[in-house]
Amino acid sequence: MSVQTLLGEAQAAVWGVLYPGGNLDSTLTALGFQGVFDEVEEDQAFDYISFGPTQELPDPYLAKQRAYIVILQLDIWSRKPGFKTAQQALARMNTLLDEQPLTLATLKHNGTWYAGAQELRDNDDRSRSIGRY
Repeated sequence: MSVQTLLGEAQAAVWGVLYPGGNLDSTLTALGFQGVFDEVEEDQAFDYISFGPTQELPDPYLAKQRAYIVILQLDIWSRKPGFKTAQQALARMNTLLDEQPLTLATLKHNGTWYAGAQELRDNDDRSRSIGRY
């Protein structure tokens, strides 16, 4: 018996929001982002967004239905000075995802909520902001 989970469906739904009609969201494109990736090639041009670690937790609803909570991390990578571009990208992702409905392939979507962000600077001066939903 296979157990249906939300992890893959959540990633696919977020991908669909960030790539409407198969093209990267126009605001993210205008900010200079190259794409959204689940695996980044070594020579990928900056700026880009990547899926970070994702966690799925069972959350039975009144012990009557199978339910899940997914914590999805999106990493915003930028080499532009400071964090301004990464912050603008995070603001756009919040507009697209926070408290917005997502279409899932086989499961019912109850909600998507912004859970916070963290700004980091890597040793090679790459700026990175992390958004969690």
